Amino acid sequence: MIFILCCNALPFGHYVDDIKWVLLAESFLSGSVQTAWSIAPLPDTTITWGFGLLLTPVVQLFGRQALVLKIFSALCVVGGCVLFYMSIRRMLDIGGRILFLVGMGGVSFMVGFSGNVISEAGYLLLFGVFAFMISRLGLDPLRPRSFLLMGSVAGALFLVRNIGVLGAIALIAFWRRFFFRRDGVLFAAGFFVVAAPVSVLINWLSGTWSFYGSYWALGSSGTLLSGAGRFLENLYYYWKGLTCLTLLNLPAILPPILWVKLACMVLGLFVLGRGLWFWWAHPAGRWLCFYFLGYMIVLGLWTYQAPRYAFPVYPVFLAFFGAGMSGVWAKKWGRMLILAMGVGVLVTNGSEIMGLARRSFSLHPVLPHESERWLADHSRPEEIVVSMDIARVFYFTGRRGVPFIPSSDVPSFEAEARRLGATVFFFKENQYVPPAFGVVDPIARQHEILRAFLFGSKSFEPVYTNSVERTTIFRFKGSSPVV
Repeated sequence: MIFILCCNALPFGHYVDDIKWVLLAESFLSGSVQTAWSIAPLPDTTITWGFGLLLTPVVQLFGRQALVLKIFSALCVVGGCVLFYMSIRRMLDIGGRILFLVGMGGVSFMVGFSGNVISEAGYLLLFGVFAFMISRLGLDPLRPRSFLLMGSVAGALFLVRNIGVLGAIALIAFWRRFFFRRDGVLFAAGFFVVAAPVSVLINWLSGTWSFYGSYWALGSSGTLLSGAGRFLENLYYYWKGLTCLTLLNLPAILPPILWVKLACMVLGLFVLGRGLWFWWAHPAGRWLCFYFLGYMIVLGLWTYQAPRYAFPVYPVFLAFFGAGMSGVWAKKWGRMLILAMGVGVLVTNGSEIMGLARRSFSLHPVLPHESERWLADHSRPEEIVVSMDIARVFYFTGRRGVPFIPSSDVPSFEAEARRLGATVFFFKENQYVPPAFGVVDPIARQHEILRAFLFGSKSFEPVYTNSVERTTIFRFKGSSPVV
């Protein structure tokens, strides 16, 4: 209920990716894999295909109904978390279950992502299915068929977000002689049947196996020292977020005090380590240990920092935290402690969740787009647009274009734009996900260069400005918009 009530707290279109996934689903429905917004007939490798495939039936039935897309995403998160809870609840005592349930529905970090049309929603759904199947291995009489299906789910998890391959790797890691068992071979067959065709198609169309490759390359170009610095800084960033901004939302009750944050981080490490120790003897628990540790290593090596990247692993963190409190409920002081922690969760997160709910009921489901409406009314359908937000521009206007024109200076930018036939330059001030230590974000740099070219050249003149949406639309000087 909380997730549904808060699912409209962020407008559709806030992430450029949410629009890209809907456009990709529309392309799939039309029998195409090309980028809808590009003037060049290129395959869409700017985003993973898995979540677009999950959205396809929803887009087929409801089209671009933003609220329906948000509810679907919220239900993906809820469904995945429920299935994950069902897979680990027998491994928790009453106190651990209470902490897990309160931590899932009463934490603003988790609820804040509700309704966001992002791949993490689909990932959590498939991860919940995968975890539930692993927990039921010993109870399923159709064991061979289960492993084939489980491998298929793992393949789908990989397509939604490539980090999902950790689910399969973790299973192989603790299962000795995995590929010498019939079950292991069936699992691998299911994985490759689902994952390989799409991956091979993407590689054949674009020459790359995944669009994540270029992002990994940003971090691999540095020195070993800068890589180690990035790893430690990332781990500090994500661990601080998991321990200080979730169950106990410290900013709600305290100013930023370093020693308090460090104390919570150390305490969280102790409780989680205790949970890892208790679950290591359990097959499903050992699988989760490998998965969680692998996920944290990837976060440490990643080239960007954003809470969104830790969102899919939060339920696993919470499960180990609950396991780390094993035995506490049996003691009177322990019951008081866990109940006090539950109250602390609600007190420190309650006001933010209420704010999300109020915003959800008052907010229009779609991001304000008066600038795009103006462009649609003052341009011809065949005109070419240059914009770092070209996917969003196409979604609301139907105008195609390119995100940027490679150039070394303003004259070369202008000359290439004229050669290309570009007539509209749509600029929007954006905030980009901050890169990790020692990494320069080429996309943010590109955005700065485009601003300098458009605002610093006498060849372009603004024909429309919207201070609320922080947009400016340019044309070549002397040309005029269509009336």
